[in-house]
Amino acid sequence: MTELTSPQLDTPPSDRPEASRRRRIITRVVAGTVGAALVVGSATAFFVLTAERPVTDDSPAAVEVASVDGMGEVLVDGDGQALYIFEPDDAKDVTCTGGCAAKWPPLMVDAGAEPMVAAGIGAGRVGVIADQDG
Repeated sequence: MTELTSPQLDTPPSDRPEASRRRRIITRVVAGTVGAALVVGSATAFFVLTAERPVTDDSPAAVEVASVDGMGEVLVDGDGQALYIFEPDDAKDVTCTGGCAAKWPPLMVDAGAEPMVAAGIGAGRVGVIADQDG
């Protein structure tokens, strides 16, 4: 089993917003347990490790399944970047902000939007939670 570690939370949240991020409501995607074939280690939720990209109405965040050498099948974003767990985050409290989010960028969707989930991943097993910006 692979243990996933969390990054240092070394930058205060006040240092993270940029103009474009303040104008839109950002949410983070958290995937719940998706079955034994998709679980990395004993994780039951995945934190997203992706490069931030502009979010528009015609480019919803995608959650897919990919095979990773040594890990098996895991969840990835539309660019093939693996989604990782960040255990301190939960549905009521996003703790990876500032420097943490800069090192471990989340998969983001516009407020009210849902990520596109690939066939084989139960849609009810992927959810969206709001960060401190809403």
